[in-house]
Amino acid sequence: MRLHRTMATMTCIGALWVAFSPYVVEAQTTDPHVADLVSAGKLRVGLFLPQYIKGPDGSKTTVWIETARAYAARVGIPLVIVEHATAPEAIACLKAGSCDQLFLPLDARAAEIGDFSNPVFQFDYTLNGACGLIDSEGRRC
Repeated sequence: MRLHRTMATMTCIGALWVAFSPYVVEAQTTDPHVADLVSAGKLRVGLFLPQYIKGPDGSKTTVWIETARAYAARVGIPLVIVEHATAPEAIACLKAGSCDQLFLPLDARAAEIGDFSNPVFQFDYTLNGACGLIDSEGRRC
């Protein structure tokens, strides 16, 4: 339930960002930081499961997709979602130049992949397991 509320909140934030983006599109098209995206005419964002899901009607929406939509709208270009089954496939897409952007954690595994922006999301995870499991320090639940 908490995840649903978080996604709903992020969707609302993304919608507000999109709503106000027409006021900054003019400035973004001349911004040298996005000039390559503007000249390409689209933003190709590589996502991997579970960063995207498809509803029964084929529609896609997650916090990653809504953030990418808001960014593309702010820059003033269309968004293209490039779907991948795994993170290594998405990374290969970025390295091959078939994707412009990925959402990855900034950690030792991803440090050499590309340039990173300031953090966009914070995710807190909890692992639940059956009793009898032993953790990395040898403790049983």
